[in-house]
Parts: sequence; structure tokens; C-alpha cells
Amino acid sequence: MSSQLASFLDNLRLLTCVTLLKDEGVDSAEVASKSFRGLYVTRYPNPTHIIFYIHGGGFVSGSPEAISPYLLQLGVELQARGVKADIFSAGYDLAPENPFPRALEQIVSAFREHLSRRRKPVIMVSDSAGGNLTLAFLRHLVDPHPEVPACDEDGQNGASRVIAACLASPWVDLRNSSDSIIRNAGHDCLDKPALDRWRNAYLGDRPLDSWASPAAYEGSWREIMPRSVLLMSGELDMFLSDVISLFRAMKKDGVESVDLCVEPLKGHVWHLIDFGGTIPGKEASSVDEGEAGAYTGVVVQADWISRCCVE
Repeated sequence: MSSQLASFLDNLRLLTCVTLLKDEGVDSAEVASKSFRGLYVTRYPNPTHIIFYIHGGGFVSGSPEAISPYLLQLGVELQARGVKADIFSAGYDLAPENPFPRALEQIVSAFREHLSRRRKPVIMVSDSAGGNLTLAFLRHLVDPHPEVPACDEDGQNGASRVIAACLASPWVDLRNSSDSIIRNAGHDCLDKPALDRWRNAYLGDRPLDSWASPAAYEGSWREIMPRSVLLMSGELDMFLSDVISLFRAMKKDGVESVDLCVEPLKGHVWHLIDFGGTIPGKEASSVDEGEAGAYTGVVVQADWISRCCVE
């Protein structure tokens, strides 16, 4: 682990995340190989589950380190609910230098070479462009992309190990032309010209297809999704229409349990924006009423994940 990263994590954990240290041996660590890299924000000696997090950032920005404060808080909330989950935040190379399918290849490698070998149930959690990659990854487990190695595991594809997926404001239609893209322009933190630039950077010289733009997927969502799915968005999210369309498609295809959470008067990745610069460590149930709003999103996710862990 780099000294800069170690200092960053130590300051967060030791000074503010005392609740995480109730279980002796909980730590953080970088993991890397030639084909993938990632960060354990929390790592238990004997975890019950693994949270596999894929960050957003329009495929052109973001990192496991940047999302760490929020994920530390998610770890605090899960522990308060009796869930001892390792939280692994995957890194991937960014566009335009690394267009599709480089990021998918690295996500698959992290699962195939590392997470699947730990023999624990996996829960996918992601935001924005990370939701796009999550859908591509779940599809790849069942129907491998021809340019990316399959996830063979003892003759299985690894899909059975993934028990749930939580996608917050997933970027599922890279055409960027839905009703909410137009309706919520000026009300959200996104804008269409930027989305179009990021899409073009991600695609490189490739045409738009259903691997890069999951809204165009013509197969059955039931065949590729885990049994439990949570889709999150906000009333002012530019991706809201696409998220609702995805929800309806999954319901139509018979995904066993798919829930939709749309927060009133909130925009893109509202749960992250609300948490903002909050210092992680306090359980949401213990904060003052004036602070509670910052924890709404992480509580939604922690409650849902904890239910998935006991089903």
C-alpha cells in the first residue's frame, strides 16, 4: 500500500470510524495484480459477505479512494445491522486513454482472480457509470463478451455467487435522449454535452451497442440479474426515465425481486451528494436531527443490503 493511501485510510479509520474497530482485526488494504486493482475499505477476518463496489465518474474520472468515505459509512451501518461484509472497491483504467472494453475486462479480472476465490456471497453496489459496468459484468458472467475472458469457476460461470445488486443512478442508455435528460436539464449536476463527450471517450472508435449501452439489451434480464435488485434515482436525476424503463423491463422479464427508490426533489447520485464531506464513523441512528439528512441514502442501502443478507 502506498504511504499516501495508508495515511488517508488511517486518518479516516482510526480517528473517525471507532465503531468499525469493535471487531478486532478489521482493516483496509490495497489489492493489485497485472490485470486488476482495488481497495478493501473494510476487510474482516471472517466476513459473511463481500460488497463489490464499482464507482462512477462518467468512465473518465473517479477512483476507489474517492468513494472510500461513503463506503466506510456503509460499513459502519452494515455492522450496526449485524452484517460483517468486506467492502471491495474496484479500480479501472479511465477513458479516453482506455476505451471500452478495458474497464469491463478489469472488473471481470477482479472477480475471477480474486473475489470468487474467497467463496463468500457477493453483493454488487455501484453508482452512475459504475452501474453501467455492473450490468455489463452481470451479463458477461452468463453470456461472455467475446473480447473478455470468461469467469469459469469449477465449471461454473460465477453468477450464482452474486446474490444481489444495488445500482444508484445507473447510466444505462448512452444515447442520452430520454425524457428526463431534457426535463431535468438545469436541475441536475449533469448536462447533456458532458454526457455525450464522456460517451464518445468511452466508446473510442466503436459503435454504440448493448454492451456499452445496456438499455439496448434484447435478452432476458431474468437470465443475467441476481434474485434481488435495487434501483435508486432522484426526481431531478437526468437518468430517471432510463432507470424507470430499466425497472419496468426487469419486472416484465420476471426478475425475482426488483425495487425502485426515487427520492423526491433529489438529483443524480443524491445519496453521495447528500453525504458529501460528512466524516464517516457515527451510526446514522445516533446523529442529531439536523445531520440526519446526510445519512438518508446510506441508510436506504444498508437496510436493503442487510435484508438481502438474511434472505
